[in-house]
Amino acid sequence: MPSPEIHSTKTAEYSKHKRELYAVCVSLSVLGLSFSSWASRVPDIRDVAVLTAATLGYALMMRGIGTVTMMPIVALSINKFGAKKTALATGLVVASSLIPITLMKNWLSLGFLLMIVGACSSSYNISVNALGSIVETETGKSHMSKIHSWFGIGNLVGAIFGTFMVRFGVNPTIHFSIITLFILVIIGSAYRFLPEDAPTPDTVRTGFKWPHGGLIAIGIICFLA
Repeated sequence: MPSPEIHSTKTAEYSKHKRELYAVCVSLSVLGLSFSSWASRVPDIRDVAVLTAATLGYALMMRGIGTVTMMPIVALSINKFGAKKTALATGLVVASSLIPITLMKNWLSLGFLLMIVGACSSSYNISVNALGSIVETETGKSHMSKIHSWFGIGNLVGAIFGTFMVRFGVNPTIHFSIITLFILVIIGSAYRFLPEDAPTPDTVRTGFKWPHGGLIAIGIICFLA
């Protein structure tokens, strides 16, 4: 029979891991909340920036460019500063970028801003997933399906709230101000419970490698999605 000290230690570890898991889950909901919020106001944003169907497409393309170009860079940031600090920095940018989206007056300025949003959203996503991997390693259990489901929860909440804002004619800037405050509260509340990770600045970099094997199939699926 385990001693009271061992039992107490195991209980404390279980509680710690549980807090870390839900902090990661709630943190990932920020992405869904942010994305669905601004997507629900695309018609308003289009009108403010005086976009045509073509220029709207260009602006959205810039977001994708930001996402793709940031992926190799975020790995360097995580190695140097750690996933937790990278998630905090990029999450704050994602939150603070919502209100400026409603103020852009042409597709170039909107596209540039969306490129930054795409880059930071990608970095935040990768960083939070890295923290989720730490929780899995600590607990020896798979939690990714639960973690990723919270992106959907954030998406749903943002879409429902956005629908009500549109329905009652609330100005997009006011709408995004409320969402920004909500996201900042989430990030601030969850941050201290996220798992600690040590930067690894001396990680060996082997250079660029072409994807192979099952990674190609996963890449094709993600591209189609």
